Amino acid sequence: MKSTNRKTFILGLGAQKSGTTWLSEYLRMHDNFDSGVLKEYHIWDALDVKAFRNRVVKLNPKSTATQQTRANAIKWELQQNPSQYFSYFDALFDKKITVSADITPSYSALGETRMRYIKKGFMDRDIDCKAVFLMRDPIARIKSALRFGMDKGGAPGVDLNGNQDFLSLLSKYYNGEHCKMRSRYDLAIKRARKAFGRTNVYVGIYETMFQDTEIERLSYFCGVEPMPSFAQTRVNKTKNTPESDPEIEADIKLFYKDVYDYCYKNFPETRTLWS
Repeated sequence: MKSTNRKTFILGLGAQKSGTTWLSEYLRMHDNFDSGVLKEYHIWDALDVKAFRNRVVKLNPKSTATQQTRANAIKWELQQNPSQYFSYFDALFDKKITVSADITPSYSALGETRMRYIKKGFMDRDIDCKAVFLMRDPIARIKSALRFGMDKGGAPGVDLNGNQDFLSLLSKYYNGEHCKMRSRYDLAIKRARKAFGRTNVYVGIYETMFQDTEIERLSYFCGVEPMPSFAQTRVNKTKNTPESDPEIEADIKLFYKDVYDYCYKNFPETRTLWS
């Protein structure tokens, strides 16, 4: 199976700390790819999801867009005029560029209606629109996300308040709203498959995604040539190793039982990978 010259837009739906930054860097290695100035545009989550309203760009009314960073100016414009989202990405395509993307992990919280809207917006411009969802053992993902947030001094859903006790924070973080929206893989995949159609949704498993066969499958899905050697590249890696506590981790697994059950049934390899 070879890539085609069809214009293709990839909507990266997450999940956070499951290889999305690696995917962005991988796509950028290809001559036929251009995603503009950003990896994460945070347009639809900022508009639709209350928990991510902090992503709304608030320009000073007395300032002009040229006085802001280019990235923030573009975010602000697209958030103010979301229909321009499609024109912005359409303008990136030419005879050489055939693939573009917006890989924003918090898009995993988008509803089916919004996903259908995005798909139609690109289809109306004769651009194929596909979705990519990468997932990781929920326990490992949640621990990595919390540790990453702590290392940055705080992040959405990671309220430190001077607390640097990882396990104490983990016991409060895993069942919070931010964490749930990023960890309910079952709901995100179901919504995506309904909106885009099953064949237009790539579901990847972090624990196997760097294998040659998976890189090939992902590459052809996105419309780029496989580069297996890039599997050795690691980006956005959590600096400090998260601590473990069997009791808390058992609580997390029970809390996300529906996620584990769904993945065990629909992606049987996870039963071994996430044991």
